[in-house]
Amino acid sequence: MNAPSNQWKPRLLIGGMAILALCINHHFLGKVKATRIQERQEQQSQMQAAADQKAAQAVAAEHARYVARYVSTSSSPKNGHTVAVVAATEDGKLNSAITAALAGKFQKDARILSAFFTPDFISDGLFNDAFAGNAGQFQTLDLTNAVDVVVLARQDVQYSQSAALDNVITATMRLDVVAVPVAGKSDRTSWSFTAFGPGFSKEVARGAAEDRIIKQIAADTKMSLK
Repeated sequence: MNAPSNQWKPRLLIGGMAILALCINHHFLGKVKATRIQERQEQQSQMQAAADQKAAQAVAAEHARYVARYVSTSSSPKNGHTVAVVAATEDGKLNSAITAALAGKFQKDARILSAFFTPDFISDGLFNDAFAGNAGQFQTLDLTNAVDVVVLARQDVQYSQSAALDNVITATMRLDVVAVPVAGKSDRTSWSFTAFGPGFSKEVARGAAEDRIIKQIAADTKMSLK
């Protein structure tokens, strides 16, 4: 009677061991699968982080190129009360003579940067936007880290000719100047100058009027950034 039951015992033992082996194998495979999933997730996370970093670097590089187009890269960091000065001609070009005259006028009030902006700042329309009161671009150009005030000067010239005076040409020049706080913590300050210049050509008449404007700037006793 005991012989058949004794025969089943090895089979039961083998069956139990097989089931145990299957359970262990299933558990092991589950851990391997979970590990692989985790590794894939970590790999994907690293790839995404690398892609985000690359994208951020590309944005930073593009922004740096944008700033360099309009601001001189040779300008040193802000040191004390710093003012950038730029003057534009009536045809949208950089006027070095007027810029120099204003820089000399304000040098007693602050550290002056007369070569801070590039000609593209004027030709691309940023000058006119800032002159009209749109100071948001100052933040876009990171000016808050470089200057405290921007002085903008814009010329306008009208010509007339008199037959009674041997067709002498008269240039009527107006120069409008505004000082704009970069951080917007105070109001804009403005000045205006007008001068007439005679000549037998527009170039000569214009030059004479501009010379008189420069003399007016030097003689003005009220212009100050304090």
